[in-house]
Amino acid sequence: MKKEDMNTIKRSEKTRYITSSFVLLLFLLSIGLVACGPDANSLPANSNPVPTITIDVSKSQKDIPNSPMNNLQCGAWVTDATPPYLNGQARFGANGRFVQLVNGNPQGVAGATVTATITWGDYMQETQTKTTNADGFVVFELSTANHFNAIGKNSLITMNFNKDGLGQCKVGDDRPAFFTLTNPTPTQQPSKTPTCTPGKKNCNKH
Repeated sequence: MKKEDMNTIKRSEKTRYITSSFVLLLFLLSIGLVACGPDANSLPANSNPVPTITIDVSKSQKDIPNSPMNNLQCGAWVTDATPPYLNGQARFGANGRFVQLVNGNPQGVAGATVTATITWGDYMQETQTKTTNADGFVVFELSTANHFNAIGKNSLITMNFNKDGLGQCKVGDDRPAFFTLTNPTPTQQPSKTPTCTPGKKNCNKH
């Protein structure tokens, strides 16, 4: 073999060696970059932390009607479900009560604000506000005046109870108190037949 051919072969082998070494070096560098790269769950040093939301459970419970945390209960009813209209002169009561269960026993909530909404059968609506007594009771006085068109139709009553610092309770449309105005016909008294006593004036014998 000629000397020139041998030199050519050596140069070719040297070139392949350098090329292979360079490719291997690039492969090792790429592995190192992946291994040293930032964690997917990490944040850059100059980034802002993700804000978190804190929920005050004690406060949110106070905003929930019929709070189970405070064991609050309430109710509304009428003593006469069919009150008479009486030419708009009749008055009757709508009752409510607000209690808190203490060791399983209901105790009246005094000084609570109660708002009653009365929706009459004639679609007229009125609102009254009162305060519960020491036993948690409240009574709203209703008048039949101007409610002739409500006769024979259901009228509904809802109530909202609220005591600052304790909580609230609602008698809503799902369980309202109700009544129906009536207009009874007056009973006619039978006419009295005059009695005749013999010997008295104006006594006609038959």
